[in-house]
Amino acid sequence: MNVQEATNYLKGLNLASLEVGKYVVDDDFYYMIQEYETQDISQCKMESHDKWIDIQWIISGVEAIETTDVSRLTVSVPYNQEKDITFFETPAVMQHNVLTEGSYVVLYPENGHMPKVAVEGSVHVKKCVAKIRA
Repeated sequence: MNVQEATNYLKGLNLASLEVGKYVVDDDFYYMIQEYETQDISQCKMESHDKWIDIQWIISGVEAIETTDVSRLTVSVPYNQEKDITFFETPAVMQHNVLTEGSYVVLYPENGHMPKVAVEGSVHVKKCVAKIRA
C-alpha cells in the first residue's frame, strides 16, 4: 500500500469512533489510535523510523510536531530494530508544524520528528498514527 492509498483508507474510516489500540490491515499497513496529553517541548523526543512511513493524523485536539532531516541529527539512543526507532538529541533548528483536528503529516524515514508538543499549554489529543512499510 502506498501513502495515497493509506490516506484514502483512513479518510474512509470514522476515526473518532475507534477505541485506543492497534488495527492491522495487512503486513504492510497498520494504524494505532492513541490518546494523551501534549507536553512541553522539553519533555518530547526527536525520533525516526527506518522501516515504516508514519501518517500522524489528529482526530481531536491540537499538537505541534517538530521536524528536521535526520542527516542533521545526533543520535542519543541507537536504533532499536524490534521497535524500529532511533532517538536523537534535540536540534537547535527544527520545522514547527501545528496540527489541528482533521489535519495530518506524512513522515518518511529521513524525517526526524518530535510529536506530542503542546502548542499553547497541555491539551488532550486523540490521534491516529498509521504505519506504511517503507
